[in-house]
Amino acid sequence: VVFDEIEEARRDFMTTALVNAIDHRGFVEYTLKRADGSDGCDTRHAPTAGAIFVLTSNCFLDELAEVWRRHAAGGRPHADAYEATRAEMERRIFTDAIPCSRA
Repeated sequence: VVFDEIEEARRDFMTTALVNAIDHRGFVEYTLKRADGSDGCDTRHAPTAGAIFVLTSNCFLDELAEVWRRHAAGGRPHADAYEATRAEMERRIFTDAIPCSRA
């Protein structure tokens, strides 16, 4: 299951859809308009046991691109620029917990 550009999702996304999808019950609940066009909605459950969730984001894209440019300049190996960019991304997400400026 791919959730693309999660920073653009509703603010309650992490505490509703995603948490429900990975909770101990192993399903996500969703609501659809009725196929026959009648009034109301139908609530359904989709199993999530065994699902793999991938969340993508453009958070820090500009900042990470600048780290790449700085380290790739002057003919340094791309592996060095990659490692520096990855370290910066991990610092921002896991260590500093800096909120996404694009949200």
